[in-house]
Amino acid sequence: MKKRITISLPEKIVEEIDKEAKERGLTRTVLIQLILEEYLENRKKKKG
Repeated sequence: MKKRITISLPEKIVEEIDKEAKERGLTRTVLIQLILEEYLENRKKKKG
C-alpha cells in the first residue's frame, strides 16, 4: 500500500531531482522513492 505525502523543497533541489530522473528515465516520484529507500536501508545497516 502506498500513501501520498506532500513536501516542499528548494527549487534548486527539485531541478536536480528532475535532471537526475530524466537521465535515468524515471519519474520524479520513483527517483525520490529510490533515494529514500536507499537512505533508510543504509541507516538501518549502520545501526546494526
